[in-house]
Amino acid sequence: MTEHALEKLSKANIKDVYVVGRRGPVQAAYATAELREIAAVDGTKLVVNESDLTLTEADKVEVEKSRAMRRKMEALIKLKDDQKGKNAEKRLHLRYLLSPEEVKGEEGKARSIVFVKNRMEGPAGKQSAVSTGEVEEIGADVVFRSIGYKSTSIPGLHFDSRQYSSTPLHRFAPFSLHCVFSYPYPYSHVHSCPCPYLHLCSYHTPTHTEETMLQDGR
Repeated sequence: MTEHALEKLSKANIKDVYVVGRRGPVQAAYATAELREIAAVDGTKLVVNESDLTLTEADKVEVEKSRAMRRKMEALIKLKDDQKGKNAEKRLHLRYLLSPEEVKGEEGKARSIVFVKNRMEGPAGKQSAVSTGEVEEIGADVVFRSIGYKSTSIPGLHFDSRQYSSTPLHRFAPFSLHCVFSYPYPYSHVHSCPCPYLHLCSYHTPTHTEETMLQDGR
């Protein structure tokens, strides 16, 4: 999120924020530490619906096989109970198994979002969200989309749509990393990129931000 957007949000009189995912809490991508950090924010109460924590048999298998998932679910349940008695002006609602269908509004401004309720189907490790046909409408004055970004190819550079470079390890050739940044990113900071294939690249790391980087958003 850009700095000016964060500044606007910090000054806004927002009382309730809903973070909505189409799959269940077991499939949520956040880490246990991130969950605890959110719950520890001063003046904010974490709200989780009891119904969202009902697990499928496949969910239970996934949790049993993964220590990380087990810790995450245990933390979520504990935080849900601990936060009930917390007095706070602002509330962060974590909602699961909902897919947006329609944004309702008036005069170009959002007023609510219609969600379709999902259920998880399939074997452990391969579950997918399937619509139940039921809908739920949640009031919303501001809507943010957070579904990730897809990188595109650059003319002259190898691009593997499977997200892996097929360049043999013994050869040195330029290829594009599947990293997308929303702000100018100097090459000197490229070492902090989470891409697991960064060590395969032959690159230079100037200690200053070149003017062309700022112009084209690299």
